[in-house]
Amino acid sequence: LPPEVIRQPVFRNILCAGETRDTTLTLANNGPQQITVKVIALTNPRFSIVNPIGDFVIPAGDSRQITVRFTPQKAQIESGDLVLMTTPCDHEVKIALGARADSVHLAADNTGLEPLFQCDKERTAKIRITNSGSIKLSISRTEFSHPAFTLVSPDLPFDIEPNGEWVEALVKYTDDGTNTTPTATIRFIADTCSGIEASSTLTVQRGNLNFQPSQDALDFGTLASCDSHTDIPF
Repeated sequence: LPPEVIRQPVFRNILCAGETRDTTLTLANNGPQQITVKVIALTNPRFSIVNPIGDFVIPAGDSRQITVRFTPQKAQIESGDLVLMTTPCDHEVKIALGARADSVHLAADNTGLEPLFQCDKERTAKIRITNSGSIKLSISRTEFSHPAFTLVSPDLPFDIEPNGEWVEALVKYTDDGTNTTPTATIRFIADTCSGIEASSTLTVQRGNLNFQPSQDALDFGTLASCDSHTDIPF
């Protein structure tokens, strides 16, 4: 009897270009004697056999797992055939392989911070995170290079749909009283695709309040004893 393929390899999870993903299939020997299995063809180089390496034996009534690896080079759907030969009897077994790799691209841009004046204690800026890839991304964490910057909204984690959809984040700077102009890089990191991320940079600018009258000095003239006031044009 030829070996029976109990479970086909299916790459169910999201896979991003540049990553690898392993899955397994099971061959069962339902015949009365042991068989030797040899890989004679693998028609797509994006698929490879990780384990076992070389020919392998399956005793009568036993089974053996084969680990198949998918390594995409770009975002696309891949397919191919794994062709096995078993001896004795030279039975050929053809197993269809299929997998999909998706494109991923995440970007962030900001509106900047308004100048911070002496009487101000905080400023906020909006950062738009855009997902122009082909799969939904979940932003699970943020990292700030300066402790005076914090994320106000949205709450983590949050999802961004694909194909150009975006989410606007609100970031706050709280003045630490040092009268400095710090710069912070804010990183938005997704769980998907080995931690893909987008970053945006914000810099604090300080403004000066300088109020002066239109005249350097006011001359009220000579006030006679009968005068109660003198009008000065401004």
